[in-house]
Amino acid sequence: MYNWKCFVFMFLIVCALQAQVLNETFDGNSNFTTSTPFFSNGDRVYFGITGDSNDFGSDPVPTGLKPYEGFSGNYLTGMRLNGMGASLPISIIWEDLDIQGATNLIFKGDFAEYFDAPGHIDASDFILVEYQIDGQGYEPLLSFVGADFINPPNNGVFREDTNFDGVGDGTALNNQAQRFTKNITQTGNSLDLRISVSVNAYDEDFALGNIIITGDGVEDTTPPIITCNEDIEVFTDIDSCGAIIEFPLPEAIDETDENPIITQIEGPESGSFFETGITELVFEAEDSAGNKTQCSIEVHVFDGQAPQVQCAESIVVTADEGTCNTVVHYDLPTVSDNCSSEEEIEIELISGLGSGSSFSVGTHYETFLITDAAGNMSTCSVLIEIMPEAVPQLECPTEPIVVQVNNAGEYILPNLEGRFGITFSDYCGQRGVYTTQHPTPSTVLTVGLHDVEINLMVDGEEVDSCMVQISVQETLGIEDNTMIDFELYPNPTSDILHIHSQEEILNIKVYSMQGKLLKEFKDAPISVGDLPQGVYLLWIETIDDKGFTKVVKK
Repeated sequence: MYNWKCFVFMFLIVCALQAQVLNETFDGNSNFTTSTPFFSNGDRVYFGITGDSNDFGSDPVPTGLKPYEGFSGNYLTGMRLNGMGASLPISIIWEDLDIQGATNLIFKGDFAEYFDAPGHIDASDFILVEYQIDGQGYEPLLSFVGADFINPPNNGVFREDTNFDGVGDGTALNNQAQRFTKNITQTGNSLDLRISVSVNAYDEDFALGNIIITGDGVEDTTPPIITCNEDIEVFTDIDSCGAIIEFPLPEAIDETDENPIITQIEGPESGSFFETGITELVFEAEDSAGNKTQCSIEVHVFDGQAPQVQCAESIVVTADEGTCNTVVHYDLPTVSDNCSSEEEIEIELISGLGSGSSFSVGTHYETFLITDAAGNMSTCSVLIEIMPEAVPQLECPTEPIVVQVNNAGEYILPNLEGRFGITFSDYCGQRGVYTTQHPTPSTVLTVGLHDVEINLMVDGEEVDSCMVQISVQETLGIEDNTMIDFELYPNPTSDILHIHSQEEILNIKVYSMQGKLLKEFKDAPISVGDLPQGVYLLWIETIDDKGFTKVVKK
Protein backbone atom coordinates (compact mmCIF):
# COMPACT_ATOMS: atom_id res chain seq x y z
CA MET A 1 0.00 0.00 0.00
CA TYR A 2 1.40 3.38 -0.95
CA ASN A 3 0.66 6.65 0.75
CA TRP A 4 2.64 9.58 -0.66
CA LYS A 5 3.80 12.18 1.86
CA CYS A 6 5.22 15.21 0.05
CA PHE A 7 7.55 17.93 1.35
CA VAL A 8 8.99 21.16 -0.19
CA PHE A 9 12.80 20.88 -0.16
CA MET A 10 15.02 23.40 -1.93
CA PHE A 11 12.15 24.31 -4.26
CA LEU A 12 11.67 20.62 -5.13
CA ILE A 13 8.69 18.53 -4.14
CA VAL A 14 9.97 15.40 -2.42
CA CYS A 15 7.46 12.60 -1.73
CA ALA A 16 8.06 9.76 0.73
CA LEU A 17 6.49 6.37 0.16
CA GLN A 18 4.70 5.03 3.27
CA ALA A 19 3.79 1.37 3.60
CA GLN A 20 3.08 -1.37 6.13
CA VAL A 21 5.80 -3.19 8.00
CA LEU A 22 3.28 -5.26 9.98
CA ASN A 23 -0.44 -5.85 9.47
CA GLU A 24 -1.57 -8.38 12.08
CA THR A 25 -5.29 -9.15 11.84
CA PHE A 26 -4.99 -12.56 13.61
CA ASP A 27 -6.25 -14.42 10.58
CA GLY A 28 -4.78 -17.47 8.85
CA ASN A 29 -1.72 -15.51 7.67
CA SER A 30 -0.60 -14.48 11.16
CA ASN A 31 3.17 -14.61 11.78
CA PHE A 32 3.72 -14.35 15.54
CA THR A 33 4.74 -16.57 18.43
CA THR A 34 3.37 -16.81 21.97
CA SER A 35 5.05 -17.73 25.22
CA THR A 36 2.40 -20.40 25.78
CA PRO A 37 0.11 -22.26 23.36
CA PHE A 38 -3.55 -21.29 23.08
CA PHE A 39 -5.79 -22.94 25.69
CA SER A 40 -9.34 -23.01 27.12
CA ASN A 41 -11.14 -24.78 29.95
CA GLY A 42 -14.41 -24.33 28.03
CA ASP A 43 -15.59 -21.61 30.40
CA ARG A 44 -13.81 -18.54 31.82
CA VAL A 45 -10.16 -19.52 31.54
CA TYR A 46 -8.80 -19.07 28.03
CA PHE A 47 -6.23 -17.58 25.67
CA GLY A 48 -6.72 -17.61 21.90
CA ILE A 49 -8.30 -16.10 18.81
CA THR A 50 -11.99 -15.43 18.24
CA GLY A 51 -14.18 -13.30 15.97
CA ASP A 52 -14.93 -14.61 12.48
CA SER A 53 -13.23 -17.88 13.47
CA ASN A 54 -11.99 -19.50 16.68
CA ASP A 55 -8.62 -20.96 17.66
CA PHE A 56 -8.08 -22.15 21.22
CA GLY A 57 -5.67 -24.91 20.32
CA SER A 58 -7.16 -28.35 20.82
CA ASP A 59 -9.51 -27.07 23.54
CA PRO A 60 -13.20 -26.17 23.15
CA VAL A 61 -14.39 -22.64 22.43
CA PRO A 62 -15.04 -21.08 25.87
CA THR A 63 -18.53 -20.09 26.89
CA GLY A 64 -17.25 -17.12 28.89
CA LEU A 65 -16.13 -15.00 25.91
CA LYS A 66 -16.85 -11.31 26.40
CA PRO A 67 -19.07 -9.48 23.86
CA TYR A 68 -16.62 -6.79 22.75
CA GLU A 69 -17.65 -4.30 20.10
CA GLY A 70 -15.70 -2.58 17.34
CA PHE A 71 -13.37 -5.39 16.27
CA SER A 72 -13.54 -6.48 12.64
CA GLY A 73 -12.57 -10.01 11.64
CA ASN A 74 -10.54 -11.87 14.23
CA TYR A 75 -8.90 -10.62 17.43
CA LEU A 76 -6.79 -12.01 20.26
CA THR A 77 -8.40 -12.37 23.69
CA GLY A 78 -7.83 -13.96 27.09
CA MET A 79 -9.13 -14.26 30.65
CA ARG A 80 -7.49 -15.50 33.86
CA LEU A 81 -4.36 -16.41 31.93
CA ASN A 82 -2.77 -18.45 34.74
CA GLY A 83 -5.90 -20.57 35.31
CA MET A 84 -4.50 -23.63 33.51
CA GLY A 85 -0.90 -23.35 34.67
CA ALA A 86 0.54 -20.78 32.24
CA SER A 87 3.29 -18.50 33.51
CA LEU A 88 2.52 -14.78 33.63
CA PRO A 89 2.85 -12.59 31.77
CA ILE A 90 1.95 -14.24 28.48
CA SER A 91 3.78 -12.64 25.55
CA ILE A 92 2.88 -12.28 21.87
CA ILE A 93 5.99 -11.63 19.78
CA TRP A 94 6.69 -10.61 16.17
CA GLU A 95 10.37 -10.96 15.24
CA ASP A 96 12.68 -9.79 12.47
CA LEU A 97 10.30 -7.32 10.84
CA ASP A 98 12.17 -5.77 7.93
CA ILE A 99 12.54 -2.01 8.43
CA GLN A 100 15.64 -1.54 6.30
CA GLY A 101 15.45 1.95 4.80
CA ALA A 102 12.25 2.75 6.67
CA THR A 103 11.73 5.98 8.58
CA ASN A 104 8.88 7.52 10.55
CA LEU A 105 7.69 4.19 11.94
CA ILE A 106 4.19 4.32 13.43
CA PHE A 107 2.56 1.66 15.64
CA LYS A 108 -1.23 1.24 15.69
CA GLY A 109 -3.35 -1.22 17.65
CA ASP A 110 -6.92 -1.78 18.88
CA PHE A 111 -7.34 -2.63 22.58
CA ALA A 112 -10.30 -3.37 24.88
CA GLU A 113 -11.15 -4.70 28.34
CA TYR A 114 -14.74 -5.62 29.12
CA PHE A 115 -16.03 -3.49 31.97
CA ASP A 116 -18.11 -5.38 34.51
CA ALA A 117 -19.71 -3.32 37.26
CA PRO A 118 -17.66 -3.03 39.36
CA GLY A 119 -14.46 -3.42 37.34
CA HIS A 120 -12.25 -6.46 37.96
CA ILE A 121 -8.79 -5.16 37.09
CA ASP A 122 -6.38 -5.04 40.06
CA ALA A 123 -3.03 -3.34 40.62
CA SER A 124 -0.98 -6.34 39.43
CA ASP A 125 -2.64 -6.55 36.01
CA PHE A 126 -1.05 -4.93 32.96
CA ILE A 127 -0.76 -4.84 29.16
CA LEU A 128 2.67 -3.71 27.90
CA VAL A 129 3.70 -3.10 24.28
CA GLU A 130 7.49 -3.03 23.67
CA TYR A 131 9.83 -2.95 20.68
CA GLN A 132 13.50 -3.41 19.96
CA ILE A 133 15.54 -2.53 16.87
CA ASP A 134 18.45 -4.66 15.73
CA GLY A 135 18.41 -6.59 19.04
CA GLN A 136 19.46 -3.61 21.11
CA GLY A 137 16.96 -4.31 23.91
CA TYR A 138 13.23 -3.76 24.35
CA GLU A 139 11.84 -0.31 25.03
CA PRO A 140 8.28 0.48 26.20
CA LEU A 141 5.91 1.82 23.56
CA LEU A 142 2.41 1.55 25.10
CA SER A 143 1.35 0.54 28.61
CA PHE A 144 -1.98 -0.12 30.39
CA VAL A 145 -2.14 -0.62 34.18
CA GLY A 146 -4.85 -0.92 36.83
CA ALA A 147 -6.46 2.33 37.94
CA ASP A 148 -9.60 3.85 39.49
CA PHE A 149 -9.83 1.22 42.23
CA ILE A 150 -13.10 1.03 44.15
CA ASN A 151 -11.57 -1.26 46.75
CA PRO A 152 -7.82 -0.58 46.49
CA PRO A 153 -5.95 -2.33 45.05
CA ASN A 154 -8.88 -4.19 43.44
CA ASN A 155 -11.97 -3.50 41.30
CA GLY A 156 -10.41 -1.08 38.87
CA VAL A 157 -10.03 -0.57 35.12
CA PHE A 158 -7.17 -0.51 32.65
CA ARG A 159 -5.86 3.00 31.93
CA GLU A 160 -2.94 4.01 29.73
CA ASP A 161 0.23 4.73 31.67
CA THR A 162 1.40 7.63 29.51
CA ASN A 163 4.86 8.07 31.07
CA PHE A 164 5.55 4.46 32.15
CA ASP A 165 5.67 5.29 35.84
CA GLY A 166 3.17 2.60 36.87
CA VAL A 167 0.25 5.02 37.29
CA GLY A 168 -2.76 4.87 34.96
CA ASP A 169 -3.25 8.47 33.92
CA GLY A 170 -4.50 8.20 30.33
CA THR A 171 -7.42 6.78 28.38
CA ALA A 172 -9.37 3.95 30.05
CA LEU A 173 -10.17 0.76 28.16
CA ASN A 174 -13.77 -0.45 27.91
CA ASN A 175 -15.98 -2.84 25.93
CA GLN A 176 -15.40 -0.92 22.68
CA ALA A 177 -12.17 -1.48 20.76
CA GLN A 178 -10.08 1.71 20.85
CA ARG A 179 -7.23 2.61 18.48
CA PHE A 180 -3.93 3.69 20.03
CA THR A 181 -1.13 5.16 17.88
CA LYS A 182 2.53 5.58 18.88
CA ASN A 183 5.64 6.81 16.98
CA ILE A 184 8.89 4.86 16.80
CA THR A 185 11.67 7.36 16.14
CA GLN A 186 14.61 4.94 15.82
CA THR A 187 15.64 3.32 12.54
CA GLY A 188 17.57 0.22 11.66
CA ASN A 189 17.32 -3.03 9.76
CA SER A 190 15.16 -5.31 11.94
CA LEU A 191 12.37 -4.70 14.45
CA ASP A 192 10.91 -7.00 17.11
CA LEU A 193 7.51 -6.27 18.69
CA ARG A 194 6.35 -7.79 21.99
CA ILE A 195 2.97 -7.46 23.76
CA SER A 196 2.93 -8.84 27.32
CA VAL A 197 -0.34 -9.38 29.24
CA SER A 198 -0.99 -10.33 32.86
CA VAL A 199 -4.58 -10.91 34.09
CA ASN A 200 -4.90 -13.51 36.83
CA ALA A 201 -8.49 -13.76 38.09
CA TYR A 202 -12.04 -14.47 36.86
CA ASP A 203 -13.51 -11.65 34.76
CA GLU A 204 -10.05 -10.11 34.31
CA ASP A 205 -9.80 -10.05 30.55
CA PHE A 206 -8.33 -8.29 27.52
CA ALA A 207 -8.72 -8.13 23.75
CA LEU A 208 -6.45 -6.72 21.03
CA GLY A 209 -6.55 -6.64 17.25
CA ASN A 210 -5.28 -4.97 14.07
CA ILE A 211 -1.66 -4.60 15.20
CA ILE A 212 -0.07 -2.46 12.49
CA ILE A 213 3.32 -0.83 11.93
CA THR A 214 3.84 1.53 8.98
CA GLY A 215 6.85 3.47 7.79
CA ASP A 216 8.17 5.66 5.01
CA GLY A 217 10.38 4.21 2.29
CA VAL A 218 9.08 0.63 2.48
CA GLU A 219 7.64 -1.21 -0.49
CA ASP A 220 3.91 -1.69 0.03
CA THR A 221 2.76 -5.24 -0.79
CA THR A 222 -0.15 -5.45 1.67
CA PRO A 223 -3.59 -5.31 0.07
CA PRO A 224 -6.54 -3.54 1.65
CA ILE A 225 -8.95 -5.41 3.89
CA ILE A 226 -12.34 -5.64 2.19
CA THR A 227 -15.41 -6.75 4.13
CA CYS A 228 -18.40 -7.92 2.14
CA ASN A 229 -21.91 -7.84 3.53
CA GLU A 230 -23.92 -10.97 4.29
CA ASP A 231 -25.35 -13.08 1.49
CA ILE A 232 -28.73 -11.83 0.26
CA GLU A 233 -31.79 -14.09 0.38
CA VAL A 234 -35.09 -12.81 -1.05
CA PHE A 235 -38.27 -14.13 -2.59
CA THR A 236 -39.40 -13.26 -6.07
CA ASP A 237 -41.46 -10.16 -6.64
CA ILE A 238 -45.20 -10.78 -6.99
CA ASP A 239 -46.07 -12.41 -10.34
CA SER A 240 -42.42 -12.24 -11.39
CA CYS A 241 -39.74 -14.90 -11.82
CA GLY A 242 -37.11 -12.78 -10.11
CA ALA A 243 -36.67 -9.68 -8.00
CA ILE A 244 -35.22 -6.20 -8.23
CA ILE A 245 -32.51 -6.03 -5.55
CA GLU A 246 -30.56 -3.11 -4.17
CA PHE A 247 -27.42 -3.59 -2.08
CA PRO A 248 -24.57 -1.42 -0.75
CA LEU A 249 -20.94 -1.76 -1.80
CA PRO A 250 -18.69 -3.44 0.75
CA GLU A 251 -16.32 -1.49 2.96
CA ALA A 252 -12.51 -1.55 2.72
CA ILE A 253 -9.78 -0.24 4.99
CA ASP A 254 -6.09 0.27 4.35
CA GLU A 255 -3.65 1.60 6.90
CA THR A 256 -1.68 3.62 4.35
CA ASP A 257 -4.44 4.58 1.94
CA GLU A 258 -7.44 6.28 3.44
CA ASN A 259 -9.58 5.80 0.34
CA PRO A 260 -9.03 2.46 -1.38
CA ILE A 261 -11.11 2.16 -4.55
CA ILE A 262 -13.96 -0.36 -4.38
CA THR A 263 -15.50 -1.70 -7.58
CA GLN A 264 -17.92 -4.47 -8.47
CA ILE A 265 -16.25 -6.72 -11.02
CA GLU A 266 -18.84 -9.51 -11.41
CA GLY A 267 -22.63 -9.77 -11.29
CA PRO A 268 -25.56 -7.40 -11.90
CA GLU A 269 -25.35 -3.99 -10.29
CA SER A 270 -27.49 -2.80 -7.43
CA GLY A 271 -31.06 -2.09 -8.53
CA SER A 272 -30.93 -4.72 -11.28
CA PHE A 273 -33.35 -7.57 -11.86
CA PHE A 274 -32.08 -10.90 -10.49
CA GLU A 275 -33.59 -14.13 -11.82
CA THR A 276 -34.40 -17.02 -9.50
CA GLY A 277 -31.42 -19.07 -8.39
CA ILE A 278 -27.99 -18.10 -7.09
CA THR A 279 -25.99 -15.18 -8.51
CA GLU A 280 -22.46 -14.40 -7.30
CA LEU A 281 -21.37 -10.81 -6.85
CA VAL A 282 -17.62 -10.15 -6.71
CA PHE A 283 -16.11 -6.91 -5.37
CA GLU A 284 -12.53 -5.67 -5.45
CA ALA A 285 -10.65 -3.12 -3.36
CA GLU A 286 -7.45 -1.54 -4.72
CA ASP A 287 -5.09 0.75 -2.85
CA SER A 288 -2.90 3.48 -4.33
CA ALA A 289 0.00 1.04 -4.64
CA GLY A 290 -2.04 -1.26 -6.87
CA ASN A 291 -2.54 -3.97 -4.25
CA LYS A 292 -5.89 -5.65 -4.70
CA THR A 293 -8.14 -7.90 -2.67
CA GLN A 294 -11.57 -9.34 -3.37
CA CYS A 295 -14.64 -10.59 -1.58
CA SER A 296 -17.91 -11.97 -2.81
CA ILE A 297 -21.49 -12.58 -1.77
CA GLU A 298 -24.24 -14.75 -3.15
CA VAL A 299 -27.69 -13.49 -4.02
CA HIS A 300 -30.33 -16.19 -3.54
CA VAL A 301 -33.68 -15.50 -5.18
CA PHE A 302 -36.32 -18.04 -4.18
CA ASP A 303 -39.64 -18.65 -5.92
CA GLY A 304 -42.06 -18.53 -3.02
CA GLN A 305 -45.25 -17.87 -4.98
CA ALA A 306 -47.76 -20.70 -5.21
CA PRO A 307 -49.33 -21.58 -8.57
CA GLN A 308 -52.64 -20.01 -9.47
CA VAL A 309 -55.33 -22.65 -10.01
CA GLN A 310 -58.99 -22.76 -11.00
CA CYS A 311 -61.06 -25.93 -10.66
CA ALA A 312 -64.18 -26.72 -12.70
CA GLU A 313 -67.55 -25.36 -11.54
CA SER A 314 -69.73 -27.46 -9.24
CA ILE A 315 -71.57 -30.33 -10.95
CA VAL A 316 -75.10 -31.42 -9.96
CA VAL A 317 -76.58 -34.40 -11.85
CA THR A 318 -79.20 -37.12 -11.30
CA ALA A 319 -78.34 -40.79 -10.94
CA ASP A 320 -79.11 -43.05 -13.89
CA GLU A 321 -82.65 -44.43 -13.96
CA GLY A 322 -83.13 -47.36 -11.62
CA THR A 323 -79.64 -46.99 -10.11
CA CYS A 324 -77.84 -45.03 -7.45
CA ASN A 325 -74.88 -44.05 -9.64
CA THR A 326 -73.91 -42.14 -12.75
CA VAL A 327 -70.67 -41.50 -14.66
CA VAL A 328 -69.36 -37.93 -14.42
CA HIS A 329 -66.74 -36.29 -16.63
CA TYR A 330 -65.11 -32.98 -15.74
CA ASP A 331 -62.12 -30.87 -16.84
CA LEU A 332 -58.78 -30.82 -15.02
CA PRO A 333 -57.90 -27.58 -13.21
CA THR A 334 -56.44 -24.71 -15.21
CA VAL A 335 -53.10 -23.54 -13.79
CA SER A 336 -50.56 -20.77 -14.24
CA ASP A 337 -47.39 -19.80 -12.39
CA ASN A 338 -44.97 -16.89 -12.15
CA CYS A 339 -41.95 -19.09 -12.99
CA SER A 340 -42.98 -22.57 -14.11
CA SER A 341 -44.42 -23.45 -17.52
CA GLU A 342 -47.55 -25.61 -17.75
CA GLU A 343 -45.35 -28.58 -18.62
CA GLU A 344 -43.38 -28.11 -15.39
CA ILE A 345 -46.47 -27.95 -13.16
CA GLU A 346 -47.65 -31.22 -11.63
CA ILE A 347 -51.39 -31.79 -11.16
CA GLU A 348 -52.23 -34.65 -8.80
CA LEU A 349 -55.63 -35.95 -7.70
CA ILE A 350 -55.14 -36.46 -3.95
CA SER A 351 -58.75 -37.17 -2.98
CA GLY A 352 -61.64 -38.46 -5.08
CA LEU A 353 -62.41 -40.90 -7.88
CA GLY A 354 -61.31 -38.99 -10.98
CA SER A 355 -63.08 -37.79 -14.08
CA GLY A 356 -64.98 -40.54 -15.92
CA SER A 357 -65.68 -42.54 -12.77
CA SER A 358 -69.06 -43.73 -11.53
CA PHE A 359 -70.27 -41.57 -8.64
CA SER A 360 -72.89 -42.71 -6.13
CA VAL A 361 -75.76 -40.62 -4.80
CA GLY A 362 -74.44 -37.99 -2.39
CA THR A 363 -71.83 -35.22 -2.31
CA HIS A 364 -68.29 -35.78 -3.55
CA TYR A 365 -65.19 -33.58 -3.56
CA GLU A 366 -62.48 -34.14 -6.15
CA THR A 367 -59.39 -32.45 -4.67
CA PHE A 368 -56.25 -31.67 -6.65
CA LEU A 369 -52.73 -30.75 -5.48
CA ILE A 370 -50.85 -28.47 -7.87
CA THR A 371 -47.05 -28.21 -7.47
CA ASP A 372 -44.75 -25.92 -9.44
CA ALA A 373 -41.09 -26.56 -10.28
CA ALA A 374 -39.96 -24.81 -7.07
CA GLY A 375 -42.16 -27.01 -4.88
CA ASN A 376 -44.80 -24.38 -4.11
CA MET A 377 -48.25 -25.93 -3.75
CA SER A 378 -51.89 -24.99 -4.25
CA THR A 379 -55.10 -27.00 -3.98
CA CYS A 380 -58.61 -26.79 -5.38
CA SER A 381 -61.68 -29.03 -5.38
CA VAL A 382 -64.52 -29.90 -7.73
CA LEU A 383 -67.91 -30.35 -6.00
CA ILE A 384 -69.96 -33.18 -7.50
CA GLU A 385 -73.50 -33.81 -6.18
CA ILE A 386 -75.43 -36.85 -7.41
CA MET A 387 -79.18 -36.60 -6.83
CA PRO A 388 -81.32 -39.77 -6.49
CA GLU A 389 -83.38 -40.65 -9.53
CA ALA A 390 -86.52 -41.76 -7.61
CA VAL A 391 -88.51 -40.47 -4.63
CA PRO A 392 -88.64 -42.88 -1.67
CA GLN A 393 -91.99 -44.46 -0.74
CA LEU A 394 -93.45 -45.74 2.50
CA GLU A 395 -94.40 -49.36 3.01
CA CYS A 396 -97.07 -49.81 5.71
CA PRO A 397 -99.15 -52.86 6.77
CA THR A 398 -102.78 -52.88 5.71
CA GLU A 399 -103.99 -54.88 8.69
CA PRO A 400 -104.13 -53.59 12.27
CA ILE A 401 -101.05 -54.05 14.37
CA VAL A 402 -102.05 -56.06 17.41
CA VAL A 403 -100.24 -55.13 20.64
CA GLN A 404 -100.77 -55.86 24.33
CA VAL A 405 -101.01 -53.45 27.27
CA ASN A 406 -98.43 -53.46 30.06
CA ASN A 407 -99.12 -54.21 33.70
CA ALA A 408 -100.56 -50.73 34.11
CA GLY A 409 -103.13 -51.42 31.41
CA GLU A 410 -101.41 -49.04 28.95
CA TYR A 411 -99.41 -49.28 25.74
CA ILE A 412 -96.53 -46.82 25.19
CA LEU A 413 -96.43 -45.99 21.51
CA PRO A 414 -92.89 -46.48 20.12
CA ASN A 415 -91.29 -44.98 17.03
CA LEU A 416 -92.93 -47.21 14.43
CA GLU A 417 -90.27 -46.74 11.73
CA GLY A 418 -88.67 -50.13 11.13
CA ARG A 419 -91.28 -51.93 13.24
CA PHE A 420 -94.32 -54.03 12.26
CA GLY A 421 -93.34 -53.86 8.57
CA ILE A 422 -93.26 -50.03 8.42
CA THR A 423 -90.29 -49.21 6.15
CA PHE A 424 -89.40 -46.97 3.21
CA SER A 425 -87.55 -47.65 -0.01
CA ASP A 426 -83.76 -47.40 -0.08
CA TYR A 427 -83.47 -43.94 -1.66
CA CYS A 428 -79.78 -44.78 -2.43
CA GLY A 429 -78.72 -44.25 1.15
CA GLN A 430 -79.24 -40.50 0.85
CA ARG A 431 -79.12 -38.63 4.12
CA GLY A 432 -81.97 -36.43 5.31
CA VAL A 433 -84.64 -39.14 4.90
CA TYR A 434 -86.72 -39.90 7.99
CA THR A 435 -90.28 -40.47 9.24
CA THR A 436 -92.52 -38.60 11.62
CA GLN A 437 -95.70 -39.91 13.20
CA HIS A 438 -98.83 -38.63 14.89
CA PRO A 439 -99.45 -39.38 17.71
CA THR A 440 -95.76 -39.01 18.50
CA PRO A 441 -93.66 -41.72 20.12
CA SER A 442 -94.15 -42.13 23.89
CA THR A 443 -97.88 -41.36 23.58
CA VAL A 444 -99.91 -43.55 25.99
CA LEU A 445 -102.57 -45.64 24.21
CA THR A 446 -105.44 -47.38 25.98
CA VAL A 447 -107.24 -50.57 24.98
CA GLY A 448 -108.91 -50.12 21.62
CA LEU A 449 -108.20 -49.26 18.00
CA HIS A 450 -105.99 -46.22 17.29
CA ASP A 451 -104.99 -44.54 14.01
CA VAL A 452 -101.33 -43.47 13.61
CA GLU A 453 -100.28 -41.30 10.66
CA ILE A 454 -96.77 -41.97 9.32
CA ASN A 455 -95.11 -39.21 7.21
CA LEU A 456 -91.98 -39.77 5.09
CA MET A 457 -89.76 -36.67 5.01
CA VAL A 458 -86.86 -35.77 2.71
CA ASP A 459 -84.80 -32.77 3.82
CA GLY A 460 -87.76 -31.48 5.79
CA GLU A 461 -90.38 -31.93 3.04
CA GLU A 462 -93.10 -34.60 3.07
CA VAL A 463 -92.96 -36.97 0.09
CA ASP A 464 -95.27 -39.80 1.22
CA SER A 465 -97.58 -40.81 4.06
CA CYS A 466 -99.76 -43.70 5.27
CA MET A 467 -102.20 -44.52 8.06
CA VAL A 468 -101.74 -47.60 10.24
CA GLN A 469 -104.01 -48.94 12.96
CA ILE A 470 -102.78 -50.04 16.35
CA SER A 471 -105.07 -52.52 18.05
CA VAL A 472 -104.32 -52.37 21.76
CA GLN A 473 -105.60 -55.47 23.56
CA GLU A 474 -105.53 -56.67 27.12
CA THR A 475 -104.24 -60.03 25.93
CA LEU A 476 -103.04 -61.41 22.63
CA GLY A 477 -105.43 -64.35 23.13
CA ILE A 478 -102.76 -66.97 23.23
CA GLU A 479 -104.44 -68.98 26.01
CA ASP A 480 -107.87 -68.74 24.27
CA ASN A 481 -106.52 -70.05 20.97
CA THR A 482 -109.43 -71.37 18.86
CA MET A 483 -107.26 -72.45 15.94
CA ILE A 484 -107.91 -75.70 14.17
CA ASP A 485 -105.85 -78.67 15.12
CA PHE A 486 -102.14 -78.52 14.18
CA GLU A 487 -98.81 -79.98 15.34
CA LEU A 488 -95.81 -77.77 16.36
CA TYR A 489 -92.49 -79.60 16.90
CA PRO A 490 -89.95 -79.68 18.33
CA ASN A 491 -90.90 -77.07 20.91
CA PRO A 492 -88.60 -75.97 22.50
CA THR A 493 -86.34 -75.83 19.43
CA SER A 494 -82.78 -74.66 18.72
CA ASP A 495 -83.44 -73.87 15.05
CA ILE A 496 -85.89 -75.65 12.73
CA LEU A 497 -89.56 -75.63 13.76
CA HIS A 498 -92.03 -77.91 11.93
CA ILE A 499 -95.70 -76.93 11.71
CA HIS A 500 -98.28 -79.52 10.53
CA SER A 501 -101.86 -78.41 9.86
CA GLN A 502 -104.88 -80.04 8.17
CA GLU A 503 -105.41 -76.78 6.29
CA GLU A 504 -103.05 -74.89 4.02
CA ILE A 505 -100.85 -72.39 5.88
CA LEU A 506 -100.89 -68.93 4.32
CA ASN A 507 -98.65 -66.91 6.60
CA ILE A 508 -96.38 -67.38 9.63
CA LYS A 509 -95.01 -64.49 11.72
CA VAL A 510 -92.67 -64.51 14.69
CA TYR A 511 -93.12 -61.68 17.26
CA SER A 512 -91.30 -60.73 20.42
CA MET A 513 -93.32 -60.86 23.62
CA GLN A 514 -93.54 -57.05 23.32
CA GLY A 515 -95.26 -57.34 19.94
CA LYS A 516 -92.31 -56.52 17.62
CA LEU A 517 -92.36 -58.41 14.32
CA LEU A 518 -89.12 -60.34 13.99
CA LYS A 519 -89.53 -62.85 11.13
CA GLU A 520 -92.16 -63.75 8.51
CA PHE A 521 -92.62 -66.94 6.47
CA LYS A 522 -95.08 -68.21 3.81
CA ASP A 523 -94.92 -71.88 4.76
CA ALA A 524 -93.31 -74.35 7.14
CA PRO A 525 -90.86 -75.47 8.35
CA ILE A 526 -89.32 -72.22 9.63
CA SER A 527 -85.87 -71.35 11.07
CA VAL A 528 -85.41 -69.44 14.33
CA GLY A 529 -81.72 -70.30 14.84
CA ASP A 530 -80.62 -66.66 14.57
CA LEU A 531 -82.89 -65.54 17.44
CA PRO A 532 -81.66 -65.30 21.04
CA GLN A 533 -82.91 -67.78 23.59
CA GLY A 534 -86.34 -66.93 24.94
CA VAL A 535 -90.10 -67.18 24.46
CA TYR A 536 -91.65 -65.84 21.23
CA LEU A 537 -95.17 -65.40 19.84
CA LEU A 538 -95.95 -67.37 16.70
CA TRP A 539 -98.80 -66.10 14.45
CA ILE A 540 -100.17 -68.76 12.15
CA GLU A 541 -102.78 -68.02 9.50
CA THR A 542 -104.63 -70.69 7.49
CA ILE A 543 -107.48 -70.47 4.98
CA ASP A 544 -110.17 -70.63 7.65
CA ASP A 545 -108.48 -69.63 10.86
CA LYS A 546 -105.65 -67.64 12.48
CA GLY A 547 -104.22 -67.08 15.93
CA PHE A 548 -101.18 -66.96 18.27
CA THR A 549 -99.24 -69.64 20.08
CA LYS A 550 -95.95 -69.67 21.94
CA VAL A 551 -92.61 -71.17 20.87
CA VAL A 552 -89.52 -71.52 23.04
CA LYS A 553 -86.06 -70.95 21.47
CA LYS A 554 -83.40 -72.83 23.40
